[in-house]
Amino acid sequence: MLNRALAKPTTWSTTPGYPNSDLTVGDYSPSTGSTLWECLDEEPYSDTDYVYADVIGDADEKFKVGIGWCYGTGTATLRVRIRVDVYSETSYLDCYVVLWEGASNRGSDTFYEIGEAWTEQTVSCSGIVDYNALSVEVDFQRASGSETIEGRCSWIKVDSS
Repeated sequence: MLNRALAKPTTWSTTPGYPNSDLTVGDYSPSTGSTLWECLDEEPYSDTDYVYADVIGDADEKFKVGIGWCYGTGTATLRVRIRVDVYSETSYLDCYVVLWEGASNRGSDTFYEIGEAWTEQTVSCSGIVDYNALSVEVDFQRASGSETIEGRCSWIKVDSS
């Protein structure tokens, strides 16, 4: 695992950003280690470590991580890899993903009926002024059914442009 917490860019053109801190953990746990962000910051991505939480009943489960040393010119593409532990014909989870700049939403999307295979999802983001104030929130939400389903996330990257 490449720890990007202290990885400062060597040039100030466009530099991708990766998680470097846990801001809100909620009921999420890392599959290895003690912090969520260390399971999400690899380049290239690794699906062998991830963060996870059980979505029970009508509850939704969310976490938020800070993004470090990202630089660009106002736009970015947020990339996340997500899946569920068991796909059910009767119970579904959706996943809502947001790129925050401070308290401002710079891009968000909902991905519906998440499956068992890891999939990379992207969100177009714009209006970014302060790349040092970025964070990402991932929120698995009950879409239908009542079975307990585990939502998982293995990678987060902000490609600045």
